[in-house]
Amino acid sequence: MEYKEIKTVIILTLIITTFLAMFELNITKKYYLNKSKISFTEVTTYALKIKNTK
Repeated sequence: MEYKEIKTVIILTLIITTFLAMFELNITKKYYLNKSKISFTEVTTYALKIKNTK
């Protein structure tokens, strides 16, 4: 293998690993949002209500 080939292989593996990491993060985020009783939208509306009362 030449230097260029090694370089491309390293770049490809980096890209693939970042994609996999992002995909896994998305799955865990969805899982935890579904698992938690309070949804993200409820939290934001609650925060907005607090802002309005002040």
